[in-house]
Amino acid sequence: MQPQGRQQLNAHLACHHGVVTAEEARRLGLTDGQIQYRLRTGEWSAVHRGVYSAGGLKLSPEGAISAACSAVGPSAVASHRSAAWLWGLLETPPAVPTVTVPATVRRRISGIVTYRSGQRPPTTHRGEIPATTALRTILDLAAVASDGELDHAVDVALARRYVRIDQLQRLASPRRGSRRPGAVALRRALRRRGFLGAPTPSALESQTSRLLRRWKVEPLATEVPVLGNRYRADYKLAPDVLLEVDGYAYHSSPEAKAADSRRRNALRAAGYKIIEADWITVVHRPEQLRAEIERVLGRRLPGGRAAAPGRRRRPPPIVTSRCLGSSPR
Repeated sequence: MQPQGRQQLNAHLACHHGVVTAEEARRLGLTDGQIQYRLRTGEWSAVHRGVYSAGGLKLSPEGAISAACSAVGPSAVASHRSAAWLWGLLETPPAVPTVTVPATVRRRISGIVTYRSGQRPPTTHRGEIPATTALRTILDLAAVASDGELDHAVDVALARRYVRIDQLQRLASPRRGSRRPGAVALRRALRRRGFLGAPTPSALESQTSRLLRRWKVEPLATEVPVLGNRYRADYKLAPDVLLEVDGYAYHSSPEAKAADSRRRNALRAAGYKIIEADWITVVHRPEQLRAEIERVLGRRLPGGRAAAPGRRRRPPPIVTSRCLGSSPR
């Protein structure tokens, strides 16, 4: 093989995670005899029929996915768990590569999970590997992932700005008439994460005020300016206790979450105790909010359950869904 051809071959292998097909090798100048020689000597190894890996090393997860797409055919794209891992939405790569092909493609290959779609899914590339777009990947993943995996994938995709909340909501909307199995699971995930069914901020404040009245908690003030009017707190329950209620499960951008953290850290540094709650807590888990207020104020509120004699019950922490600003990996 000529030096120039060898350089082209090495460049191809470097860009395609050490994977080359027989057809690609021929286009790069190798004869069938030269391909067979590399296989006999162990310089290359067969991954699938007509698909080889070079270097004699264990194939990387990216290489395995790339080889699967090449083996199934030019219309195959990484999807479901494979695409989710390529996008960084899953922590670990799939044990078996997963690809999607048009419904007309009937080829089945051992060691590859193949899904069929009536229409070619929206496609992009991740590291030279054809893959479904982030939005389509989340919809496909919803059909096969656990609740925890899907929640994590949604949080990561939003934090990295691969998708927007309104795109996910439209994708999961029953009004779209989608019968894809992932649509129902995605709708449940969005409801769990606080993106569906949230009341307006004004309605949430009214519900919070009703809870406080039920528990005989009389705020010293509401919409309280603090730290020289730099910030405004929702409720002041005691001279050094503030209650902050967010109108949505978490804010719409990492910047907003970072601004919240800076503001509340400044308040804590000034000596305030901050009770944080989101709409999920106020609407669906008010007892957790009541327990947290009891803990901070140091007194029982009406409606609470008495602790067993001789035992000190530690109230559960407030559960929030603020994952948007967290580090995904």
